Amino acid sequence: QVTIKSLSIKSEPECDSVPYTSNIDSFVCVATIQAPQCDMDENAKRGGIDVVAVLDSSGSMAGSKMVMVHQTMNLMIENLKSSDRLGIVSFSSDVSVVLALTKMDSQGKSQAKLCLSRVFAHGGTNLSGGLLRGLEIIEEREERGEMKNEIASVLLLTDGLPSTGVTKREDLVSLTNARLREMKSPTTLYTFGFGSDHDPRLLTEMAETSGTGTYYFIETADSIPLAFADCLGGLMSVFAQSITVAISIAKEEDEGQSSSVSSSSVSS
Repeated sequence: QVTIKSLSIKSEPECDSVPYTSNIDSFVCVATIQAPQCDMDENAKRGGIDVVAVLDSSGSMAGSKMVMVHQTMNLMIENLKSSDRLGIVSFSSDVSVVLALTKMDSQGKSQAKLCLSRVFAHGGTNLSGGLLRGLEIIEEREERGEMKNEIASVLLLTDGLPSTGVTKREDLVSLTNARLREMKSPTTLYTFGFGSDHDPRLLTEMAETSGTGTYYFIETADSIPLAFADCLGGLMSVFAQSITVAISIAKEEDEGQSSSVSSSSVSS
């Protein structure tokens, strides 16, 4: 077991040794990578995160659903720190960027709350358009060459009932998967389903396309703190991502062959 830059790496081979007379086509070796424990002092110094919240503001979100969306967003705004950045996309029949990526210092938080107050339920549900625009905001950081936070995530808050754009479940999941794979920056998708009439299968499958994403069911306001704490806690605990482990296989002539195993993220 070795430790490199605070990451603990341990390998477990399928067996301790192989007779030289044996011919094995494949050999399994599991590499476990663990981030160090993080105490409160270290957490206070954590790196910033870039989050884009994609909000469903369609007519089907009217009433208690929209109230809970606002409650969820206000809770998130209050818990982000000054090195974090938040962007907000709203979608109904149309898609609009309510807030560009903005640092969550005191001024940024005030701006975010003001922009959020202007989001209300109306029109149809262009879920695909809203999600793609949210992912574009993350990707545009690369194109503009701007300073960015390495940890990036998109939060989709919806009842999962699309009526315009891409509306079939399998097509939405396929589109989400393809777009995430194309992105230059590793991005996690979290989905929040509001109300008992939402489509949990759709939102679960969409979240799972990012590999480390999670789906949360928000049935009542009481569900918000726990779901939000789990989501944001996961983002804040990411220690390293896009790790590549190179494995060398020794031969009798002391020559080696290398292959790579990739992992999207490691959390403490």
